[in-house]
Amino acid sequence: MAERIGSVLVRAGVILVALLVAAVTPAAAAAAPTKLWHMRLFAPADGSDIRFTTIAEDGAAAGLRVAPDGTPEALYTDGKKLKNFGSKLGPVSAFTALNDRHQAAGYFSSNPAARVTNLFGSNPDPSLMPHAFFMSGKTIKRITLPSVAFGVNISGWVSGTFRANDGLLHGFLWLPLSKRRPNFADLGPGDARALADLARPRRAASRSLGPYASGAPAGLLTIVGGPTIWLVNPLNGKTTRRTLPEGTFLQSASNTGKASGGQDHLDGSRSPVVSDEISAARRRIASTGRSAAPASR
Repeated sequence: MAERIGSVLVRAGVILVALLVAAVTPAAAAAAPTKLWHMRLFAPADGSDIRFTTIAEDGAAAGLRVAPDGTPEALYTDGKKLKNFGSKLGPVSAFTALNDRHQAAGYFSSNPAARVTNLFGSNPDPSLMPHAFFMSGKTIKRITLPSVAFGVNISGWVSGTFRANDGLLHGFLWLPLSKRRPNFADLGPGDARALADLARPRRAASRSLGPYASGAPAGLLTIVGGPTIWLVNPLNGKTTRRTLPEGTFLQSASNTGKASGGQDHLDGSRSPVVSDEISAARRRIASTGRSAAPASR
C-alpha cells in the first residue's frame, strides 16, 4: 500500500464478563428456549484490577490486568479461563482491540516504567512510551515507533496512534501480515481510535484479505479518532482526511461509513453524535441528545 494511504472499564474487585452465545436458527429457537447470555465471575485475590475493554462476537474478551503497583499486563479470556500474556509481550502490555478471528492488538514495552499515557503527554522521553503490537495465533508483530494500536478489523488491519518525527501524534494504518512493502501508512496528524471492517470481496474465492489480492474489497475503509476522519481506498491507497468542528470526537466506525462519538459543549455538557461519511449527507453531524455532564473518553 502506498504511503498516501475508549473503552468501558470495569474497576472492581470482582469482574463480571457477559458472553454472547452464537445465534440459532428460527426453527431451533422455536424447538427449545435458548439462553442468549451467560456470565462468569473473575475475582482477583491480589488487589489487582482486571479490565476487559474489547469483546469478540463469540464472547472471547481481552483487556488488561493492572497490578497493585500500576503495571498493566495483557489479559485474555475465552469465557472459561484467564490467560495472562504479560510474560510473552513484555513487562508492560495491554490488549485494546480484538476481532472475531481472535486476532488482537494493543501496546507493550520492555521498560517496566513505560505507560500508555506517556505517548499522549508532554514527556519527550521515547523510552517511557509503549509500542503497538498485533497478535494472530503464535505470530506477534511489533512497531518500533512509540505507538498504541486501538483497532483491528476482520481483515487483520490495524489502526492506532504513533509519535511522529515532527513530535506530533499521527494516526496510522498497519497491515502486519501483508507481504508487500510498505505495510505501514502514516495518516497524518490525528489520533486513530477505530476502523471498519472491509466490504465483501468481489470474488469470494480468494481467502487472502490483503489489499493486493484478486478478491480486493470494494468501497472505502473508514478510520476515525477524535475530530479526524480518514477514508482510505484500499485498492490504490488514496486517502481523504477530514477534521470535524472543535469539540467533536469520534470513537467507533461501522462498515457502512458511519461513525459515532460525542460533542463537547461550552456549558460542560456532552451530547452523542453520529456522522455519515459515505452518503451525500456525509458532512452533516446529527446530535441524538445531550448528557447532563461530560463523560470520560
